[in-house]
Amino acid sequence: MRRKKRQKDNRILVPLFKPERRMIITLDDFETRIAFLEAGKLAEYYYERNAESSIVGNIYKAKVSAVLPGLQAAFVDIGLEKSGFLHVRDIMTDSLTIEDFMSAQQARKQEDMLVAEEADSQAERARDRREHGSGRGGRRQIQDLLQKGQEITVQVEKASISTKGPRLTGQISLPSRLLVLIPGAQHTGVSHRIAQEKERSRLKNVLDKITPKGFGVIARTSAENAGEKELRAELKYLVRLWKEIKTKEKKAQAPVFLHVEQGLLHRVARDMLTEEDREIIIDAPRTGKQIKKWLDSFLFSLKPKIEIYRGKTPLFEANNIESELEKILKPKVWLKCGGYLVIEETEALVVVDVNTGRNVGKAKQDETILKTNLEAAQEIGRQLRLRDLGGIIVIDFIDMRIAEHKERVYQELSRVVQRDRAKTSIRKLTDLGLIEMTRKRVRGSLLRSLYEPCPVCQGLGWVGSGDTLRLKLLRLLQKATRLSGESAFILEVSPYLSIYARESALLEQARQSKIKLSLSVKTDLKPQEMRLVSALTNVLIVGND
Repeated sequence: MRRKKRQKDNRILVPLFKPERRMIITLDDFETRIAFLEAGKLAEYYYERNAESSIVGNIYKAKVSAVLPGLQAAFVDIGLEKSGFLHVRDIMTDSLTIEDFMSAQQARKQEDMLVAEEADSQAERARDRREHGSGRGGRRQIQDLLQKGQEITVQVEKASISTKGPRLTGQISLPSRLLVLIPGAQHTGVSHRIAQEKERSRLKNVLDKITPKGFGVIARTSAENAGEKELRAELKYLVRLWKEIKTKEKKAQAPVFLHVEQGLLHRVARDMLTEEDREIIIDAPRTGKQIKKWLDSFLFSLKPKIEIYRGKTPLFEANNIESELEKILKPKVWLKCGGYLVIEETEALVVVDVNTGRNVGKAKQDETILKTNLEAAQEIGRQLRLRDLGGIIVIDFIDMRIAEHKERVYQELSRVVQRDRAKTSIRKLTDLGLIEMTRKRVRGSLLRSLYEPCPVCQGLGWVGSGDTLRLKLLRLLQKATRLSGESAFILEVSPYLSIYARESALLEQARQSKIKLSLSVKTDLKPQEMRLVSALTNVLIVGND
């Protein structure tokens, strides 16, 4: 009996996306946009506006503007509007090892679980206490390492998000396709995502052989199975680049940038192209030729077909990407089975609610719920990447009674997020049917990058109901009478509010109070804005906005 039930369950598993991908690139005078399609569906989206280039990865000669012993951190002027934040852990020291560098990266990824600044500072203080009592002799204090006005070289690790300035590090790293160069570090390392011990050992031996003194090197995940010739060529390029940066540093006066990270096209091609990418379609012939030349020089192991698009219909529109982009910014996401997700993003966390919707099912209720939850897990993995959601994420799956079903949904979500380049951490389902997870936040989400809070509802996303608006109008009238002592007013409202202002209840209230009230519709008012003006002096008495 158990065997039959398990076979039945296996049949309702939702298949993963096909591995082959297409990279779609469109350029115009204002921005560069890149989309990755998996199995014909939009899976990842990146954009960069010409006037708003990303500063992540940029290297600056900076000046310390304030040292904060209480936070063991400093604010650093890098020449931008907002000063950067530099924690003591991220300051470059002579004893930095690759293990230190990778451990610090891991610690920062864990901190992305904590969004609020107070939570961040509490975690840092707790870690300081643990390390100071661990027998290592303790970390040096920020006030011993930095002084106000001191010039230092830093790199932007995380862009400004909301009111926070950029996150900085003094531990400079220069990435290429296969390697990351850490000047001043010691020894070599291999990405944790390369699992086979034999390959890890081979790469470590090659790096130990070719890495010059005074540098540390980490083999990236894409370095798996790379030959010594490829690794040596990239390392030579990175060392030369670092020497050029040091030459600029000696001549420059802080604050000033020393190195600007490559543009979006270069970064995406360098960091995200894999053997799964079979085709690159671009609507800019000249840039297409540059990409082909760059791939032939640096990514010769990858052989994607490059197609120049010359159609009259815009490239994104021809591939149905424009309509997909409109959908991903809406809170409701429909599933093929008839269920749907509701994705709500707040300052501190993201909440995803899974609903059966129109999926009433043809089998037992437990199987219907399992099928919806499995498909939801697939779609959630895609939406996290597509919307670039980060921080704490709470997923409310439909309640499941069977323990085996709960485990399968958890395993399905875990399997899907393996395709995500961002660091994720997933907890088991709680008794309430929730899954808590975190995803590394490097920049603001797509919604917060492309949109701003509504000036009408101040980001609330709701407007007052009819009854609420009628009562507001009545109380505004009462307040105007009380404040002014007058008995004749002009009620100025937006076209939206005019339908409620003409309600007989309001006019009856004015008549009973012996108030003369006339209505004036103003097209320049916000939808819910209203105000009462003296009919005698035309002076504003009271308003709600």
